[in-house]
Amino acid sequence: MAFAQVVIGQTIRCSVLYKSGENIPIDPDGWYDGLTGSPVDSTVGEPYAQIYDENEALQVFVPASTVSKKETGLFYFDYVVPVIASIGIYRIRWYAYVSQVPIIYDDYFKVTATPTATSDTLITRIKRELKDLSTELDDLEYADAQMDSEGDVMPVSALGLAWHNQWEILWLTKRGVRHCLQRILNNWLTKFSIGKAGKSLSLSDPSRAIMQRIDQIDQTWNNARKDHWFDGVHWIFRPEQSAITSVSVPMGYRVDTWTGADHTLYYDSHGHLVDAYYDEDPWL
Repeated sequence: MAFAQVVIGQTIRCSVLYKSGENIPIDPDGWYDGLTGSPVDSTVGEPYAQIYDENEALQVFVPASTVSKKETGLFYFDYVVPVIASIGIYRIRWYAYVSQVPIIYDDYFKVTATPTATSDTLITRIKRELKDLSTELDDLEYADAQMDSEGDVMPVSALGLAWHNQWEILWLTKRGVRHCLQRILNNWLTKFSIGKAGKSLSLSDPSRAIMQRIDQIDQTWNNARKDHWFDGVHWIFRPEQSAITSVSVPMGYRVDTWTGADHTLYYDSHGHLVDAYYDEDPWL
């Protein structure tokens, strides 16, 4: 899953949509319209929210008086991420009653460092693999494709790609290429139509070729994960015959910050720790 991202010191818009049992937008029971001037807290104003950092520590309480209504059922507030905020996934918990039923909704966003060292580096690698097809996308689409690839594989560290092993960099790049190809295909199908302006555009061959390439990347990715295990932090090389104990034991990560070479220990089929050296060339 790809989360909305915001750089430290910048602003992100947080929103929530309430609906009735008939799936129709509806305002919460205690919607505060800001006109009465009465004190607002969690007992008299809705909706209100709380923001928690990556360690689940409460960062800020957002009273209903600071929440704006855009349209029926749709509410939002703008949150300025402090310059001293930590990097990670933040949680927004919304509170309200709808037809006297308590509704609690969680949403998430990702706080990152200045994107130059992370996003731009990954996008450059994606562009290099796309080569001449890269002219089909604008910068915003590359950023979206990068977020999609992170959602497929893992978030990119605020410390840059050098923090990851080469296998992770390989697949962050290739999944980004896959999503770029999908966007190019979507662009072709939406921007052009056969017979438009008297022109006959044959899209079957290039579109089929792109779809085949997307399918190939997906199949290769599914196969590649068979000998790796993702514990929420890193993909660790683990042969299929390795013991299941490697899943439950905390691993000590040993990743070369300059080369990305992964020296992390893993458990073999006998339950013994093995000093593995996994050094796949990500550009082969």
